Amino acid sequence: GRSRSHHASEWPCGGASRQYPIRRGYLVYLRIDVAIFENSQRRDRIARGLIQGPGARGRGPVVTTVRRYTDLIAWQKAMDLVEGVYRLTKEFPREELYGLVSHLKRSAISVPSNIAEGQCRNGRREYIHHLSIALGSLGEVETQLLNAQRLGYAGDEALTALASETGRLIVGLMHSLERHAAAS
Repeated sequence: GRSRSHHASEWPCGGASRQYPIRRGYLVYLRIDVAIFENSQRRDRIARGLIQGPGARGRGPVVTTVRRYTDLIAWQKAMDLVEGVYRLTKEFPREELYGLVSHLKRSAISVPSNIAEGQCRNGRREYIHHLSIALGSLGEVETQLLNAQRLGYAGDEALTALASETGRLIVGLMHSLERHAAAS
């Protein structure tokens, strides 16, 4: 699509937006503040950090531009997980409203929230830290889903699979950030 410049105040995370292509299926840290690196060529090389991935129908890599956390596939999958958890817990017994339901919803909401917060932070270390928190919350979601299955409240394997997929994406993003930190 068309590219236009934005002022920092237009972005929820602050900082100017830059377009950096990434390969779909792999997530790369893209938000680099201009003040961090005085050498613009070095900054751009680090921020672009493309990772090879399979493209659509084997025709090469698919390039996606990530401008905000909402463009991250991990965040999108985490949001799908929240929606699935809310739909699932509507069917739980009323006596679980303040126990399992509450814990499951809070931990599910924490996953995309921490991905977003980390992406909006200024440093790569902070980003990785928040992804780690998101991964911990995802572990809580998976554990609570297993508890619900054992108690006979739920048997939704699709939600468990979505949680696993979200976890793989978060881990991939963390490894990508760590690799790019080591390269710089």
